[in-house]
Formats: sequence, C-alpha cells, structure tokens
Amino acid sequence: MTTSSTPQSATPSKHGSHDILRSKRLLSVQIIARMSFLKQTTLFRAPEQHHTATPRPPNLKYVYQLTAFTSLGALLFGYDQGIMGVIVADDRWISLMQPANAWVTGAVVSLYDIGCFVGAMSIGFLADVCGRERTLSIASVVFIIGAVLQCASYSITQITVGRVVLGYGVGACAAGVPLYVTEIAPAAIRGRIIGIEQMILCLGELFAFWMNYGFAYLDTKDWWRIPLAIQILPAAVLGVGCWLWVPPSPRWLVQQDRHACAREVLARLHGDIQAELEMAEIAETFEMEKRPAGVSWLDMFRWPVLKITLLGMGVQFFQQSTGTNSILYYTVSRILIYILFSMLTSNTSLPCSSAEALRMLIHATSQQAALESSSSSSLGCRSSFSTGLAARPGYKLVLWA
Repeated sequence: MTTSSTPQSATPSKHGSHDILRSKRLLSVQIIARMSFLKQTTLFRAPEQHHTATPRPPNLKYVYQLTAFTSLGALLFGYDQGIMGVIVADDRWISLMQPANAWVTGAVVSLYDIGCFVGAMSIGFLADVCGRERTLSIASVVFIIGAVLQCASYSITQITVGRVVLGYGVGACAAGVPLYVTEIAPAAIRGRIIGIEQMILCLGELFAFWMNYGFAYLDTKDWWRIPLAIQILPAAVLGVGCWLWVPPSPRWLVQQDRHACAREVLARLHGDIQAELEMAEIAETFEMEKRPAGVSWLDMFRWPVLKITLLGMGVQFFQQSTGTNSILYYTVSRILIYILFSMLTSNTSLPCSSAEALRMLIHATSQQAALESSSSSSLGCRSSFSTGLAARPGYKLVLWA
C-alpha cells in the first residue's frame, strides 16, 4: 500500500522556512535590544539664556573641533598602516619572533587587513543601532585590546592575533569617521571637512615613520613595543571623548524618532535657520527610504546607478593599484631589494618612507583645495581624481629608479 507524501512534505518545509525566518528576526531584535544600553540617551535642549527671537548663527568652530577630534580615528588608521613595515624588518624583532620565512612575515603585516574588512563591513549595523559616535568608542576599545596584544607579544601567533583584533578597530574607524563628519558638516564645506580627515590620516603615517626612526636607536631589543604602545593613548582619548563629549549625528537622532534633539544638535552646528531647513530635508529623506521602492543590491550594478557604483569603486581600486599600501607595509624590504644600496639600513630608509607619507599629505591638501575651489562639483571631483592618478605613478617611478 502506497501513499502520496508530496503535499504533506511540502507543507512542513514551508512552515519550516517561515519558522527559520521568524527565529532570525527574533534573534536580530534581541541583539538590538541588548545593545540598546550603548545608545546615546542625553537630552539635547536649547540653553536657558537662548531667546527664540534671536536665531543662533552657525558655529563652524564647533564643527571643526568635532571633525579634528573624531579624526583621531583616521590618525590611528594612518599610524597603524605605517608602523609595522619597519618593525618586521628589524633584526632584533626577527631574532625574537623568528618567523619561518618571508611568507610568515607578510602574514603578520597583511592579516591586519582581514580585521579591517570585518570592521568596515560591520559599521553599517553598529552605526544604526548604537549611533555613529558610540560606534567609534567601541572601535577604540577593540583597537586598544589589539594594541595591548601586540605590545605584549612574544610569538608570531600572538602578534598576528593582535594585528587582526586591532585591524577590526581600524576598519570601523576608517568607515565610521567619514560617516560621522559628513553628517555633521554643512554642505558648503563638506569637501573641506573630508579633506581634513584625509590629511590627518596621512599625518598619522608620517608620525609612524618618525616614531620608528627615533625609537629604533634605543639600545634594547624591545624598542618596537614603544611605538606600538603609543597608539593606545589617542585611542583611549577618542573612545572616552566620543562616549562623553561628541554629540550624536542629527540623522541618527531622526532615525531614532528624537526630532527635538536632532534639531538642537543641528542648531548648535549650523545655526537655527539652517537647522529648520535641514530637518525638513532629513525627514523627507527618511520618508522616501520608508516607501517600498522594490529595489535590491543588484540595482547597484544596473544603469543608471552603475555609473555611480563604478565611480566609487574605481576611486578606491586605482588608489590601491598604485601600490601605496605596499610601500607603507614593506618599505624597508622593497627598498633593500630594488635599490640595492649595500649600506642601506632600516634607519636610513625611513626618510624615504616619510617622503611617501609627506607626499600623500601634500596631495591630500591639494585635493582639498581643488574640491573647495569647485564647491565639490562634478567637474571638481573629476579633476581631483585625474590629478591623483597622474601624480601617484610618477612618484613611484622616481622612488624605484
């Protein structure tokens, strides 16, 4: 005797898929609820002495202060990009860690990017749940843990784990700082604000090279722990400041239905008059995002959005393809191989590393001026991108000549 099991088996599978989907949603709600204690809950109100008849003017000084402070995350990003290249080439570090071969040394340096990738990918979720500034505080804590692991390491495994953990904090800062500063900056100076953040990033690389240059002269085999430990201080300052002093993003406050607080933060930054206009724009944007538009991630690769996707990806791709990070990560080794100066040591090659960081700093400054002169127009962005591509390869040819 046979029975048909097709309808009966199909029904449980449907119910099973619905149950899985429901459990996933419940899990995500529980995670968000447990992370709610990380949110900024301060009530932002106008000062008592403020008279509504006299609108407050824009406070650009406050905007620049917040930009400079949160850009400590960019400083940490640049510092850690430049700090390890010289350390792994030092004989004292090699004799202590005893890497098996060049592949192991390369893994110590480059696995840091795995942590950066995870940190950058998580910023979207964390920034929406916890807030932009609180996410930077979390990233700072993770950064400090990774830095401590590196400073206290006596084996390849330990320092590699420290690099990956620290990389998560760096990746979150690398994505979180531009997100925050663009949301607090007035549209008229947004290009300048991003330029400041990039300049501080390059300044971090410059600091890293000269820190290595100075501490490498110490007559101790553990000299490399000092420049790795120094970065803990700005990370701690950033974490505490973002938790206690830095205000939330107005856009995030609107997302949390805290419209009065969002309006007050905008008024402190851009003035009362501009705050009213921007509140209307933000509210309109959220209304558009709530409408069921029937779009998906694949639409990023369909015309006309494809043009914007290629522009954004192209800038990042060509910036990396110039080999800038290879120079920063493996400066000493590559110069020893390609230039073949018999008397060249890690100390004498450090000025070459600093020249690369200084060139990037000057280039960031020039691109900021280009963006400002064109008011961040399409023509200005294209000319800035073109001069960046033109300037970088020429410098590399001079360096490797």
